[in-house]
Amino acid sequence: GVTAPGRYSLFFALLPPPELAERIAGDAAGWRSSLGLTGRAMEAERLHLTLLWVAPEASPATTKAMQAVAARVHMAPADVRLDRLGRFERRAGRPGPVVLLSSDPSALPDLLALQDRLQDEVLAAGFPARVLPHYQPHMTLLHDRRPVPIQSVGPYAWTASEFVLVRSHIGLRHYDILGRWPLHTAAA
Repeated sequence: GVTAPGRYSLFFALLPPPELAERIAGDAAGWRSSLGLTGRAMEAERLHLTLLWVAPEASPATTKAMQAVAARVHMAPADVRLDRLGRFERRAGRPGPVVLLSSDPSALPDLLALQDRLQDEVLAAGFPARVLPHYQPHMTLLHDRRPVPIQSVGPYAWTASEFVLVRSHIGLRHYDILGRWPLHTAAA
C-alpha cells in the first residue's frame, strides 16, 4: 500500500569508515553510561560529520538541485580529527546534541574549504542553507538534557575521500544516501 509521505531533511556529510564508526559508537555507549545520559545513542551506521544542512524538505526538485550542486564541487580529500566531547546548548529544557568536536578546526583546512564551497554553491543555486557564522565540524552522538563538560577524547581521525548527500526521515531514525561524490587531490 501507499504510505503517507514522511517529513525529510537533506544534508551534506562525511561518513567515517565503518570500523571507526563502530569504535565511536562503542565509546559513546560508555560515555552515555558514565555521564548518566539518557538520550538514545546514534547507531554506528548513522554517525556522520555534517557539512551543511539544506532546505527543510527533500522534494525531488530540491534533491536533484543538490545533486547538481554536489557534482560541481571538486575538492581535495579532507582530513578529519575529532578530539573533544561536549554538548551544544539548546533552548531551556530542550535536549541538546552531545557531540564530538575538534579542538583546533583551523588544523583541518581541507574540511573547512569543502564546507565553505558547498555552502557557496547551495546559496548560489538559490536554496536556503542553515548558514553558520562559524562552522564547527562535529559529529552528533545523541541528544540529552544533561550538560556535558568539554573533555578530551579520542582522537578519532580519518581522511574523507568522498562526501555524501543524505535524506533523513524525521522521527524515523533512518537515512538514505542519495549520492556520493569523490574528493580528489587534483582539484579541477
